[in-house]
Amino acid sequence: MRRLEVATPLKHLYATISHRRRRYRSLTQRKASIAMLVNRIKVAFTAPIEAPAGVLPAEVVDGALLYGDWSFRGGRSTMGVGLHRVLADEFLLLHVNEFRTSSMCPTCHGLVEHPCVPVHPHHAGDGVQEYREVRHLLRCPSVNCKSQW
Repeated sequence: MRRLEVATPLKHLYATISHRRRRYRSLTQRKASIAMLVNRIKVAFTAPIEAPAGVLPAEVVDGALLYGDWSFRGGRSTMGVGLHRVLADEFLLLHVNEFRTSSMCPTCHGLVEHPCVPVHPHHAGDGVQEYREVRHLLRCPSVNCKSQW
């Protein structure tokens, strides 16, 4: 019942020329923004190559784009599949599975941890040595690996 009460006034709103202009402007600006992104990537990651005599010079992409599957819940919405398709039309696009990339060592595939450092004695209290984790630094606890990032 509520939907029918709202549908009639909204139908008139959606039919107005100002609403249609606003929607069209939004669509064209979104497409222009995507085109600018593609062009900026092309400029940043293409290099001119020497062309033989009589052949037009071409450009070659120096690599591939890696596209991760990470999603941020509760954040601003971003283009997902649509941007993926646009980039795949223009570039070599490789999909990266980001599951556990920040909790596994890239070398030995073991679980990682935050390294602990001793707290300065002035801040420690009764002379007992205390340790705290170093944020934004991960290390592999494996004796054979010891990689840090």
